[in-house]
Amino acid sequence: MTHDPIEPTSPWWRRRLPGALAALLVAGVVVAGTLFYLDGRDTCGDGVTRFGDTEECVGITDGAFHFELDGPDGQAAALQKVLELIGEANHNVRESGQAWFSVAFVLPMPWGDQGDYPAVTVVHQLYGAYAAQLQANERNELKARLLVANIGHDGVAWEQVAEDLIKRRAADHLAAVAGLGPSLEATQQFAARLSAARIPMVGASITADDLNGKNYPNLYRVSPTNADEVAVGLRYLQDSGHPVEANAYLLTVGGADDTYVEALKGAFRSTFQDGFSARTIDPDETGHHQALEGLAGDICAPGPPVIAYFAGRSVSLRIFLTALGDQCSRDHSVTVLSGDDASALVGQTGPEQTVALHGKAIRLLYTGLTHPEQWTTEPVELRKLRETLTDMTDGTAPDLADGGTIMAYDAVMVAVRALLNVAPSKDALDKLDSLRNGFAQINNDSPYCGASGPIALEATRPEAAGNTVNKPIPVIEITPTGVGQVRALLSPTEPASGGVSWVGRCGAQQGRNQR
Repeated sequence: MTHDPIEPTSPWWRRRLPGALAALLVAGVVVAGTLFYLDGRDTCGDGVTRFGDTEECVGITDGAFHFELDGPDGQAAALQKVLELIGEANHNVRESGQAWFSVAFVLPMPWGDQGDYPAVTVVHQLYGAYAAQLQANERNELKARLLVANIGHDGVAWEQVAEDLIKRRAADHLAAVAGLGPSLEATQQFAARLSAARIPMVGASITADDLNGKNYPNLYRVSPTNADEVAVGLRYLQDSGHPVEANAYLLTVGGADDTYVEALKGAFRSTFQDGFSARTIDPDETGHHQALEGLAGDICAPGPPVIAYFAGRSVSLRIFLTALGDQCSRDHSVTVLSGDDASALVGQTGPEQTVALHGKAIRLLYTGLTHPEQWTTEPVELRKLRETLTDMTDGTAPDLADGGTIMAYDAVMVAVRALLNVAPSKDALDKLDSLRNGFAQINNDSPYCGASGPIALEATRPEAAGNTVNKPIPVIEITPTGVGQVRALLSPTEPASGGVSWVGRCGAQQGRNQR
């Protein structure tokens, strides 16, 4: 009798090994994925990852990935549109076959109800950076790619994005970083990290006095300082017959990590010896609204005209303005003077703002970074900016009144000019290791005639390195309908004896007379 052959029995460990390995593999993937997610690094798109508990997407894109604005202010569609335009422009650069470099535009995009940087400012600045890219590519043999970098609301992901920029420097031919957002502690940390890596930066709207090239080598700006803004604002009040110290309040609304607020407060304080009432409110603590309403009640008490110097962000300024409208009588005179962050209220037509400014003796003034109506003769670059946006956006270009688009345009163009000053060709670009000599050529004798006015970088005072020299600053009044009207255009200091004033630096550009 014959028997079928008997299959040898495998050891138990060999029989179970494939299943065990599969289970371990699945478990490993789950654990790794969990750790990756908890580390805030799960991918949103190429070069962009989710960050922290908010799960906001942060990182760097050439326009292929579209950041989103998780908020109610209606800017989501506008952000998608400008990112599409940037992606298309970058695609055209790649397809051209010509030598190229990159400029990264860095912003802290708000997320949900978190972040003090308004979504409308993000969108407007990106349009300005985009227009600068198009103008640079129209004029120059070397082509510019524009990268968009989101460092998260209030800059929470600054370190991650800074490291990514440093790692991508060679592959992306990264020549400079522009933008940087507002003057926050995170901005300082970001600037310190990139400065240590010798990556040049051009701030579009940073105004804190200590955010300069002395403290952060390789940092430049196209905006004035808070000290310059305060000097111009006080001069306007004095020239208009306002007693700047009589019955004055200094209102500080901001935490110690907000360098814009701290610098603005310091600039106001340095002007006064005494004779003013100082009040401080922390917007991150409970009772922010109630404290501002209480301040308004004190200021609206019967008495002589009041000047309120407001060192705070536009979010708090709006609450304070509403409280003044509610509590001040029709004939009680209150003048509020604030810094450039108040530009976020331009275009706002809410009923509270209208009530406060219409039919009552309340004025809201701020010192702006720039305004398109500050000129009697429009600068060439401002005209180019308007034309570029009109041509490329089918007439849907953003309003320039808040200054964000203009300042972003100038920041990118200054970075490009500094690069071309030292690397006008591909061979020179390949050998590039620094732009310091390029920025040094943008000086009082050879300014960049920007859309916001003549820009000359400080070359004689080491303590002010990277700052603009005597840049014109508009004093703007916001009307009840949200329109920003230029009341004066002043320089922080009179030109030095024998020097050239800002009016004459760029030929036909003339400042609007004070009115």
